[in-house]
Amino acid sequence: MGRVLTMRSADRCLCFFAGTFLGAALMSLVACGGSSSSTPSNQPPTITTQPAGATISKGQTANLSVTATGTSPLSYQWYQGSSGDTSTPVGTNSSSYSSPPLSTSTNFWVSVSDSGGSANSSTATVSVVTPPANAVPSSYMGMQMNGGIIGKQPWPVVPFGTVRLWDADVSWSDLEPTAPTPDFTNLDKWFTKIQNNIQGNDPTADILYTFGRTPPWASSNPNDTSCGFAPGSCDPPNDLNSDGSGADQLWKDFVAAVVIHSAGRIKYYELWNEIGNLPTWTGNAAQTARMTSDAVLMIQSNDPNAIIVSPSVIIESSDGQSFLEN
Repeated sequence: MGRVLTMRSADRCLCFFAGTFLGAALMSLVACGGSSSSTPSNQPPTITTQPAGATISKGQTANLSVTATGTSPLSYQWYQGSSGDTSTPVGTNSSSYSSPPLSTSTNFWVSVSDSGGSANSSTATVSVVTPPANAVPSSYMGMQMNGGIIGKQPWPVVPFGTVRLWDADVSWSDLEPTAPTPDFTNLDKWFTKIQNNIQGNDPTADILYTFGRTPPWASSNPNDTSCGFAPGSCDPPNDLNSDGSGADQLWKDFVAAVVIHSAGRIKYYELWNEIGNLPTWTGNAAQTARMTSDAVLMIQSNDPNAIIVSPSVIIESSDGQSFLEN
C-alpha cells in the first residue's frame, strides 16, 4: 500500500510515491509532466584588455591590440578618433592594428561585435613627439631582446635600429635541445616580430645573433652545475679537445644550419656570449680560437655578406682580462 503525493508549479509537477515493498520503505520520485529548458541569450562581447596608448617619435607607427570574449566569431573594426566616433574607419578585421606613420598625436578605438551585439573600447591615444634637431639617429641605437617579447611582453616603444638576440630563446640549447636537428620556430617568430614592429626609419632592423649555451647532448661536461644557465651549457662541445684539436663537427654543423636558415636576415653574428666568464664559458683560449675559426668559415661560406663579431668579454672583470691576455 502507498500514497502518491503530487507537487505542482506553473509548468511542471513532481510525483512522490511512498509505501512499502516486501517490508522495506519505498519512496520514488517521478517526473509527471511538463518540461524545463533554457537557451542562453546572446550577449554582446566583453572587452577584457583595452587597447593601450603609446608614445612614439614623429614618423613612426603605433601598434594597438585588444582582447575580448564573446560568441565566436568575433569581428573587429578599428576607428580613428574618440570612442564612439565611427566617421573614420581604419584597419582590417583583426584584434590588432598598426597605424601608418604619424606626425601628430592621434586617437584610436575599436568596436568588437558578435551575434549578440557590439562593445566599444576605450580611446587609446598615441602621443607623437618630435625629437630635437640634434638627436642621435635611432639607427645608432640597439636593444637586447629577451624571449618574453615573442610571447608575452609588448614591443618597446623607444626607437632603435639593431636587435641583439640573447636570452631570447634562440640559443644553441634552445634550437637543438635534445639532438642535432634544429627547430627554428622561435627564430622565425623573431623575424616576423621585428619586421612588424621595428621602430625607426628603416623597414627592418639589423639583427645581431649571439651564439652560446651548449646543449647537454653536445656538452663535454653535461653535469657541470657551475654553468649559469643549465648544467653543461658553459662547456665546450664533446668533440673538441682541450688543445683545440678534434672534429668540432657539432659546433660547425649548428653554425652552418643557423646561417643557412637566416641568410639575408641576420646581419651580425657574435661568436659567443661572455667568454672568460665561467658561468657562461669554461673553454680555454685554444678551444675558443678553434671554435671561432670554424664559425668564421661556416658563416663566410653560407652568407658572405654577414658581419662577424668577436665573442664578448666582461672587460672590467679579472677573469675577462686574464682570458684576453692568454
